[in-house]
Amino acid sequence: MNEERLQAYRKLIDQLLAESNDQEVSHILNSYRDLVDTGLQQTMLAVAENLRIQGDLN
Repeated sequence: MNEERLQAYRKLIDQLLAESNDQEVSHILNSYRDLVDTGLQQTMLAVAENLRIQGDLN
């Protein structure tokens, strides 16, 4: 996974974390369909673990 793709995943994850409306989450995911893959899943797991360690995960 290259750095550019990783940054795109993180940008997408930040947008998803900032949104609580299910319709808007669906819209965001549809807008970034090209990023919805196993790389996104792996990055989400890493971000979730970092949030857990920092105590920011509810």
